[in-house]
Amino acid sequence: PMVIVIDGLDECRQPEEQTQLLEEILASILQLGPSAKLLISCRPQPHLEHIFNQFNLGDSYRINLGQSAENNDDIRTFLRISFDQIYEKHSDKMSTVAQPWPSHDDIEELVDRASGQFIFAATAISFMD
Repeated sequence: PMVIVIDGLDECRQPEEQTQLLEEILASILQLGPSAKLLISCRPQPHLEHIFNQFNLGDSYRINLGQSAENNDDIRTFLRISFDQIYEKHSDKMSTVAQPWPSHDDIEELVDRASGQFIFAATAISFMD
C-alpha cells in the first residue's frame, strides 16, 4: 500500500488554511482507494477533529500522545522551575521584571499549547534562556 505521511498540519498559521488543506487531503485519499494509507500527526484541535468526523474514513485510529492532567502538571512544574532558574541566572537583566515571571496565566497558556508534550515546553525554555 501507498503511505502518505503529513506531519505538523497544526503548524499552518491560520485555522482556515489547516481546514482547507485537510479537506483536500482527505478527499484525495478517498479517491486513491483502500490501498492508500494516511498518517497525519498534529496537535488535537476542534476544527481539525470536525473535518475528520465529516469524512467516512473506514478503519481510522486516533492516538492521543500523552495529553493528560498528570502530564500537564509535570509540564507546569517543569516550566515554573525552569523560568525561576532563568530569572535567577539573568538576575542582572531581570531586576526590573516583577515576580512571578512569567505570570500564572502565561504558564497556563504554555501548558495548554504543549498539548501534553514535553518537547514544546523544553523548546520554549531553551528559546527563553
